[in-house]
Amino acid sequence: EFANQMRERQFREDCDAFREFDGQQLLRECMEARDTALEEKAEAKRRQREEDAMWHNRLLELVRKAEQREEADKTRETE
Repeated sequence: EFANQMRERQFREDCDAFREFDGQQLLRECMEARDTALEEKAEAKRRQREEDAMWHNRLLELVRKAEQREEADKTRETE
C-alpha cells in the first residue's frame, strides 16, 4: 500500500513537473512569436516610411516641373 502511494505521489509530481515545463516552453514560444511579430511590424513601418518618402519626392519633382513649365510659358507669352 505504501509503495503504491509513493508511486502515485511520484507520478503526480512528475506530471506537475512536465506541465510546468510545457507551460514554460509555451511561454518561450509565445515570446518568440511576439518578438518576431514586433520585428515584422517595425520592418513594415520602415518600408512604409521609405515608400512615403519616395512618393513625396516624386510629387515634389512633379510640382517643380509643373512650376518650371508655367514659368517658361509665362516668359514665352511676354515675348
